[in-house]
Amino acid sequence: MAEFVRVARFSEIPPGTMVGVKAKGKEILVANIDGEAFAIGDKCSHLRAKLHEGTLEGTVVQCPWHGSRFDVTDGGLCSWVARPAWMKTVMDALYPGFLKGSLPSYPTRVEGDDVYVEV
Repeated sequence: MAEFVRVARFSEIPPGTMVGVKAKGKEILVANIDGEAFAIGDKCSHLRAKLHEGTLEGTVVQCPWHGSRFDVTDGGLCSWVARPAWMKTVMDALYPGFLKGSLPSYPTRVEGDDVYVEV
């Protein structure tokens, strides 16, 4: 049964930044987008890199390893493996579309300075 779990202090996640947290055995990325908390799976669907170690531009996080990009507001896949170019060509040829998937998205709430994620 899903429940809200406290994962972070919101004051420690400035707007436009993200952190990696763990809740009930799941690795989760929590981002502060214009004062609102969002949570998605923290592992890239390509080779499982920790996304919170990547870069965040607007609502899109880019994987630090090969450049796949995901929307932190819903976990949606924005673009698949971007670098190096030869890897993108190989990955596009080998992986069917259904494996190039989105990430799980988790409901969040902020109470006072505490961020809760439903897992």
